[in-house]
Amino acid sequence: MIADDPRTVIAALKIVREEAEKAGYRYAEFKDEGVVFMDVSPVIKSRESAAEWLEEAWGGYAEERFDEVPEEPPFTWLEEDRYGTPFFIWKEIADRNGFKGKPIEGEGIVVYCDTAESFNPFFWKLGKYYVCTGFTKTQPFTAEEVEANTRYHKWICRVLKRLEKLPWWNFYVHDEAGYYETMDEKKMAESFEAVAKLIWGVSSAIQEAIDEAGLPLRGVVAGKHDVKKLRDKLKDVVRREAATDRQMTIDDYMNETLDKYGGDPHRSLGAHSTSIFRGVGVLHPRA
Repeated sequence: MIADDPRTVIAALKIVREEAEKAGYRYAEFKDEGVVFMDVSPVIKSRESAAEWLEEAWGGYAEERFDEVPEEPPFTWLEEDRYGTPFFIWKEIADRNGFKGKPIEGEGIVVYCDTAESFNPFFWKLGKYYVCTGFTKTQPFTAEEVEANTRYHKWICRVLKRLEKLPWWNFYVHDEAGYYETMDEKKMAESFEAVAKLIWGVSSAIQEAIDEAGLPLRGVVAGKHDVKKLRDKLKDVVRREAATDRQMTIDDYMNETLDKYGGDPHRSLGAHSTSIFRGVGVLHPRA
């Protein structure tokens, strides 16, 4: 979301606050600081697809590269097989990790969900423009999280639908579950299930490689699900199922293992120090 009028930002934050109160979600309004710099990425599919995305998400692009974050459009560039976009990092994280960039300030609101990442639209000021970027992961990892996270995901999409009607300079939403575009809850549920199985498969393979290498590390999914413990639980389940001559399925394992596994309180992946697969797992020294 990009606004060129502060009244749009004020209206947007008011809408989020109102909707959070109606839904019963905890929220907090805040002001904060950060840094923004030009993040350079390779073109993955084609130059045409990259150009289309830059038009939709950022309102356009320049044909030549620039390294300083501009204070007026175009905010992005596309040159040969690379493109650049402004990337925001909170000041605390930037200072801790040595990131340098243009200092910026902004204000926003954070809406909490006990089983998913918080929804925190934060508008940082760039010249006369107000930019809001970021994402919220609502992917459930246990059976008990499905209902709560589905409700939360639908709530976020309803809020964004209201925000879409405000007079933005540019407005863009990408929903990996496809619910925002279709309002199809079945499609969202299928997406959640497919991603959960993919995450389990990747994280399990990573943990297996760690074990084979003899490294004192363990994989963690969603900041709380210990992959090694889940794999050990799987072996036990398979042994019990073998005794009944019944074939074990992925769904059986996901339902039995993840639904009963505890773990630490939910934390976003950004709270961990070493990411090995964005949105999938992190490495922690074994206790």
